[in-house]
Amino acid sequence: MTLDPDYLEYPKRAHGYDHALYPWSALHERPPVTWPQGSVAVWICVSLEWFPITPSDIPFRAPGHMATAYPDFRH
Repeated sequence: MTLDPDYLEYPKRAHGYDHALYPWSALHERPPVTWPQGSVAVWICVSLEWFPITPSDIPFRAPGHMATAYPDFRH
């Protein structure tokens, strides 16, 4: 099965971002980040995932899917 050539065509493709919200600049061309004295940078990343407790076997049974109808922390 081959892909249609139009599948890889992106009408908004351009150098940098695909929007005009803010200008693009290469990382090595930017000035270094300076922090005020005594400040601390914190990155908070919350990973949210959802899995059905009883997944259907359609179109196929996923390998390693849960064998019980309740959350089994081993899986």
